[in-house]
Amino acid sequence: MKSRLLILVALLLLLAVVAGMAAWFLDNFERRGTEVRLGMSAEARRNPLLAGEIFLQRQGLDVKSLSGREYLTKPDADVGVLLVKDLGPSLAPERETALLEWIEAGGHLIVSPGRAPDEDEPGNHLLESFGVSLVEYVESDEEESQADSPVSMEYAGYDEPLQVEFDIRRELMVERDDTDWLVPGLNGYHLVGFQLGRGFLTILSDNRFFTNTRIVKHDHALLLALLTEDQGAVRLLYSANMPTLLTLIWKNAAYAVLSAMLLLLLSIWRLTYRSGPILNTGEHARRNLLEHLQAASEYLWKLDRAVALRERSAGIVEKRWLQRHPQLVRLDQQQRCLWIGQRSGLSAQTVYETLYVVPVEEQKMIQASANLQKLLAALHPDGRKQM
Repeated sequence: MKSRLLILVALLLLLAVVAGMAAWFLDNFERRGTEVRLGMSAEARRNPLLAGEIFLQRQGLDVKSLSGREYLTKPDADVGVLLVKDLGPSLAPERETALLEWIEAGGHLIVSPGRAPDEDEPGNHLLESFGVSLVEYVESDEEESQADSPVSMEYAGYDEPLQVEFDIRRELMVERDDTDWLVPGLNGYHLVGFQLGRGFLTILSDNRFFTNTRIVKHDHALLLALLTEDQGAVRLLYSANMPTLLTLIWKNAAYAVLSAMLLLLLSIWRLTYRSGPILNTGEHARRNLLEHLQAASEYLWKLDRAVALRERSAGIVEKRWLQRHPQLVRLDQQQRCLWIGQRSGLSAQTVYETLYVVPVEEQKMIQASANLQKLLAALHPDGRKQM
């Protein structure tokens, strides 16, 4: 009975401790949400018009972002609006004609030049054909402070003026008087529009207000919606640059590239395998010393070095005689040959030809070598010859 009571008391104490710890934790800690900015996604960094695409999709429009100059040179007939972030260099004449025909058939082209051309650089032919050119100003301190100030513009069919943050350092100059829409700036215009057949051409001094970080400001999203409403499919061309050669190859011949890479890998793998019979890598028997000397002498003979060897040998034999018999030093060459001949068993003439005459013929060379051996042997009558 006592043990049960002790267990019950222990459980109650444990529950009290747990309850106290829980109360302390709830009094000293609270749950809060934290927002962590992860920055732009890879797609948003690649496509500066992604936010505009998502906005128009939520408006129920058929909209898609594109990249590639071919979409500018050959726009699809079912596309109603083509917004080009950077018009880039001039198109080929036939491509420019096709683009204008697409506009006249009911398309709406919204473009902005990338930068003002240099003095010796031609401008974009499409803009020049409409008498439009871009001017970029060097900003002063006052203009820098006003660079982000919105410009008030009127839009036909919309009651209130729109506030759009055009870049005041970029303006369009217009030489024609038949424009259908103008949004003035300080010295020129920020927007120029032309009615072409059933379509429309809108030229903007800049379109940075349509990019991901600026479309949420002022009336930028509203202007994009007004420019694209009730005109069919919308295509946002965020890059009209010519793709690289590798990109074109991959786009048009992806299977060929994959096949070539696979063939290369198989070729490298195949090179690791041997072909043909296995070579015998065993050690060869060591060559006999006499064979080695014979081969060396034949090689030297082939190089015509036998004469030099014979002269050297003759010099060594004569030196040995002079060392063994110092009195020979005082004798002249004729007396020396006679003295050596008397002690070697050779005639004085033979000794002279052996020591001092260079043989030319092969037979005489052999005879001279044999005589040198006799002269050397005569120095050691006991048979202990040393060379």
